[in-house]
Amino acid sequence: MQTLSVSRLATVTLLACLCRCVPEPTCPRRTVSRLSSSSSTSNLDVPTMDVIRAIHSRSSIREYTSQPVLPQDYHAIVEAANRAPSAGNLQGYSIVSVTNPDLRRRLSQAALDQTHVLTAPLTLVFLADPNRSGSKYGSRGRDLYSVQDATIACAYAQLAAHALGYGTVWTGAFDEAAVAQVVRSPWGLKAVALLSIGRPAEVVHPSYRRVLSDIVKQETF
Repeated sequence: MQTLSVSRLATVTLLACLCRCVPEPTCPRRTVSRLSSSSSTSNLDVPTMDVIRAIHSRSSIREYTSQPVLPQDYHAIVEAANRAPSAGNLQGYSIVSVTNPDLRRRLSQAALDQTHVLTAPLTLVFLADPNRSGSKYGSRGRDLYSVQDATIACAYAQLAAHALGYGTVWTGAFDEAAVAQVVRSPWGLKAVALLSIGRPAEVVHPSYRRVLSDIVKQETF
């Protein structure tokens, strides 16, 4: 498998090495079309995708085929999350992998009945661990760093899944207490993101983004 230099991609080198190619977008705005379940391509048939291409070609996918996530791909996705940077290298989060149909149904209900949580064959639940981060950084670790750790890990998993040919969508609208009940998370953990993953049954091109001059300020605001 082709590897990428550290100087080129810095801390996301491993992610790029784990990833494989999917087609690049041809339209700058979000458009949707249907795909049949037979149109999915095995990740074994395509070359490696680098992380910059993965970032630019990713879009949120909300419709999935019934194909499960392959075991080796699942391992690559969660390992990418495990390689994400975290405050003090404490990795102040936990991840719950949900594939059971009944749990997916209940998780979908907890996520305000969003159907993609039900239909995706895999949803990863990212839970911040405030006490783990707070053990070193006090209130800032509990209130901020643990949430940052969990969200960065989710972003790494999302890019890895996309580069392996899967569709994903990040869900933040849910009832925290209900999610905690579904996954039986220990007291003190805080659900911050659900990442649904599966083979896409639709094509969604990247949506419009703000121009950089509207976002990036030089030296001061």
